[in-house]
Amino acid sequence: MKRPTLFHCCLTLFICLFVIFKSDADDISSQRLIALTDFKQQNITINDIASLKNGASLIASSQGLYMFTPNKLVKVSDNTLKHLSKSSFHQIERVNNHLFLATDNQLLEYNLENPALETRYSEHVSKLTSAHNQLFFISKGRLLNYQSGWQKPENLTATLSEFVLDYQIVNDHTFWLTTSSNKLLYFEKTKNIKKTFNLSNPIKSLFIDRKNRLWFTQNKALYFISPSTLEIETTEVNIEIDAIYSIGGSSLFLESKGDIYQYHFDIGKVNALNLSLVSNIYPLINGDILLKHQNTNWYLTSLNALNITPSKLENVFREQFSDYNFEQIQWHGEYFYLQNKFGLWRYHIASNQLSQLIQQQNIEHFYLNNQGELWFSDAQYIYTFDLKSHQQQTKFPFTHSVALIGDGKSPPYVVTTKGIYRNTGDVTFAFFNTPQHVGEITSASFYNGLFFLATNNGFWQIKKTANEWHYELLLNNPVHNFTHQQERFIWLHTNEQVLLFDVELKQLAARFDNTALLHSSFNFYYDKQQHFVKDNQIFSYPISNSAAIYPLNGLAVREIYLNEQSTHLKTDTLALTQQETNIVISLFDNDVPPNALALSYRFSADMPWVNLPQGQDTIAFLVNNKALQQISIYNRNGLIKQPISINFSHHYFQFNVWQAATQLLLFSLFIISFLWWFKHRKDAQYGLTSALLAQTQEAVWISDEALKVLNVNKTFYTITGFSQADVKGKQLKVFDGESRNTKLEQIIKHAIKDKER
Repeated sequence: MKRPTLFHCCLTLFICLFVIFKSDADDISSQRLIALTDFKQQNITINDIASLKNGASLIASSQGLYMFTPNKLVKVSDNTLKHLSKSSFHQIERVNNHLFLATDNQLLEYNLENPALETRYSEHVSKLTSAHNQLFFISKGRLLNYQSGWQKPENLTATLSEFVLDYQIVNDHTFWLTTSSNKLLYFEKTKNIKKTFNLSNPIKSLFIDRKNRLWFTQNKALYFISPSTLEIETTEVNIEIDAIYSIGGSSLFLESKGDIYQYHFDIGKVNALNLSLVSNIYPLINGDILLKHQNTNWYLTSLNALNITPSKLENVFREQFSDYNFEQIQWHGEYFYLQNKFGLWRYHIASNQLSQLIQQQNIEHFYLNNQGELWFSDAQYIYTFDLKSHQQQTKFPFTHSVALIGDGKSPPYVVTTKGIYRNTGDVTFAFFNTPQHVGEITSASFYNGLFFLATNNGFWQIKKTANEWHYELLLNNPVHNFTHQQERFIWLHTNEQVLLFDVELKQLAARFDNTALLHSSFNFYYDKQQHFVKDNQIFSYPISNSAAIYPLNGLAVREIYLNEQSTHLKTDTLALTQQETNIVISLFDNDVPPNALALSYRFSADMPWVNLPQGQDTIAFLVNNKALQQISIYNRNGLIKQPISINFSHHYFQFNVWQAATQLLLFSLFIISFLWWFKHRKDAQYGLTSALLAQTQEAVWISDEALKVLNVNKTFYTITGFSQADVKGKQLKVFDGESRNTKLEQIIKHAIKDKER
């Protein structure tokens, strides 16, 4: 057998290292990138993307229109657009509630509110852009402008002899233009060309940052023009740039030799993102990014996932923040805003730089809006701070604020324990006063026009319709704190656990009995996860936009013992077969920790509740009569406080001596009374008849319809010698033959019948 050569050993070592490196790289990529298999299966090529208000994205592709969410990709099935499903769309743009779709030779407008599709322009269109509620596009070398309701687009470059290739919008009347003659023009609609730059090579792409600086690439270098100087300046990026992609307002993605880098405007720093062979990048409205690999695979990621992962986040807290004792953190774009007893700080995520914004002690709360304003409060004042100039703007007196909340677009609402206030800049007024039954506010938030309040009486949703406030109790457990940063989910802190509440479904989505979460110093939202900080340790939980994770079950019966015999409760009725039954009911509530179980019970609605000690999970009692029909039980600390009821059905003979004796006595009295009444009635009738017969001196007898004798008087006996006993029930001969007065008999019979009627 030949001994292995040095070449074979080196080759084997190289293969092992390659496998290890590739597996690690795959693990890193799997954490940062989510493969989108639907794109590959349906062979989708993306030409353009428009973001919709519901968080979805509409994709214009050569295969038609597709709707994309992080969970699925589906072809548009709207009846109005169905006949276009096979059309090739090059670009798509949304202006308010209108979609504009560019095909090979026309521009289509689609109304999202009242579905209707109309042709607005019958020429080839390139580079659709929306700004200032208007649509801008290029057609045949002209820059055109269109607004919904116009009959035709307006030509903005009618006085320009140059052929426009690309543009960037400064405002609704000022633009940067590139032309076919390699010129860069600063163009004003009313004054025409304000500045011309003659360039040696074509510009590939343009981008304007939030400071209105124009960025572009030429000769594989990165340049910018400031609006104050209107002079070209270069940047030191030390890489050859093949293409640039705009991501947000403060950074760019740079493509260089198949690798992707991120350039930060504010600090002038380039970070390698370790993403090789990426050919297309599409930013989405929710912070996600679509990436296309050169092997035609599509991936979903986010800027934050590329910059910093939760595992790296804990290192940041341990290495960067451990000495600062931060008490609050809010994430906004590329920054963390942090508060401690010395003031407010800002941490740039990508560059790992921490700087102090405001040096002021005892700041209690802070709030940021989209206009670059920061509001903060201490025990006596509310302050405003401009993030662009780093200058404090105004302050107004306000004491004992609980929170500063809002939608991120306007000045905040100021929350106290008694109500909500609003400052207009000139005056502070009470916007809402808390009624007594709602309780004292401990924390608050604002989402989609609704106020959410945590009070000592529970968790409330409050909204205003017309001039009337409506209160809805969402959770009747005391909530002493919660975290909500303009997302669908709110993290609630009770005395026993941490709860995740879905404000759209109005139900709890998850519950956590983790004591580390319950006793965390603070928590904050970042990159689709909630992060709980305790002693520089971070516990991270992903947040899903799906339906409830754990539906509530409430109180339930674990086991029942009847005279120490275990039985199962198949329905809500328990059958008892013995007159005396010792019942023991064991219960549980998975929605709360076992030591938080606090049972109360009663046997009828008019009885007070009997409260058992917290932690006791059994109820024991004796049933010895049929009067007990039901028991109701609820958990005082439960998330569902609706009582459960157990009914009792009695299947046994119960003999009671006194009750039986009483019933027998009453029955005997009834029989005796009836017999006495019947005899008295007969005697009364007989006595009356006898009295009438005794008063006459004629012989009288009484017979029935058959002429049989019923009764005779004393005179009858004197005259005939026959007593009543001799003739009773017999028919006298006097009624036979012609001596009978039949006519009289008929009159008597008719008279009797008439009386009966």
